Amino acid sequence: MQGIRLAEENLVAACLRKDKEAVANMTLASHLTGMQMSNIGNTCIHPLSYPVTVDYGVPHGLACAVFLPAVIRFNAPTVGGRFADLLRLLNLSDMEAFARRVEELMEKLGALRRLREVGVKAEALPEIVKRGMGRSTAWNPRPMGEEDLLRICRDVL
Repeated sequence: MQGIRLAEENLVAACLRKDKEAVANMTLASHLTGMQMSNIGNTCIHPLSYPVTVDYGVPHGLACAVFLPAVIRFNAPTVGGRFADLLRLLNLSDMEAFARRVEELMEKLGALRRLREVGVKAEALPEIVKRGMGRSTAWNPRPMGEEDLLRICRDVL
């Protein structure tokens, strides 16, 4: 939660103003959330992002962020109360509000929001999904198959 709080409070200042304290706080946020991922794993966002990084040159973290709103929406019916503390921390009412917050933040930052912005075509999505299936997909809170991943990819195309 501390990593999320730090990111929420510092991401805009770090990215848009290059504020040194905000950049340092984002480094700590990254470290804390990385430790969390090493302990409990991550979701389908990471394996889906690898083909986008390798084939289209999108930095891994940004590629993950592109998928995040769609994956939040996909997982929302399953995660239920497990995100209550996070929603409270971010002063959000539900998971849809969380997905919208991520989209609004990306827009504010001028960040990539659609795969088509980097040249991904609809016909490339099945290959992205095939290469994006991995151990992290199995750890996703809501079970998912290739069709689910393809739907997520279409949502962010």
